[in-house]
Amino acid sequence: MKKGKMTVTVLGIMAAMAASVSVCSASDQSGASDAYYAMTDAEEWDLSGFAQRAYLRYTGGAVKAATEVRPEYLESDDRAFLYYWYQYHINDGRISDAGEYHDISSDDLNAIGVDLFGDWTSNDMNALMDNYVESSDGNGGVYMNSIGDFGDAGELYFDKKSVSLDSDGVTLLVTGKVQIFNRNSGRYDDDFSYTAEYDYTGCTAFNGWKLDCVTIGY
Repeated sequence: MKKGKMTVTVLGIMAAMAASVSVCSASDQSGASDAYYAMTDAEEWDLSGFAQRAYLRYTGGAVKAATEVRPEYLESDDRAFLYYWYQYHINDGRISDAGEYHDISSDDLNAIGVDLFGDWTSNDMNALMDNYVESSDGNGGVYMNSIGDFGDAGELYFDKKSVSLDSDGVTLLVTGKVQIFNRNSGRYDDDFSYTAEYDYTGCTAFNGWKLDCVTIGY
């Protein structure tokens, strides 16, 4: 299924953005508890991976100890990249498989952005459409790539093997070691650790967890 670059109007999609802030409810704390205890290893790694990508986009790949990275600090290009990473990696029922592409309706395209960041602006949508949307699906939605390459580990990555979780029923802490490449030894060192804090929103993305902040320290 070959598709050209997105050229159709986005007025319908932009119209769906009238309510661009989260309307999910986190009032049921049992939902947070259920989501916490039902979490698989793969889902833990997904939360770690999303926090890693957010941190690297904000810092340009550098370690900035004690620097808080929050979704609201990110530029629209960074948010669009994280959205693309999410739809590529995460099994979300709103994202339909279409071979080499993922098909997302206009309503869901906006809703997923709201889930991930708490709000989703026209600038965010424009960055997503310009950089990561391949074409219209002919039904008001869009196609995005479902195959590709996000590169190797690079000089800094969050170690999957060391991920641990803790929750007070509303907030989830995802912690682990940071692997940083040592040019002198040619190996990775793990002198730093990361902490990613997720709040329970009850939204669909990440089974209700939304990234609040991520930091790196000793």
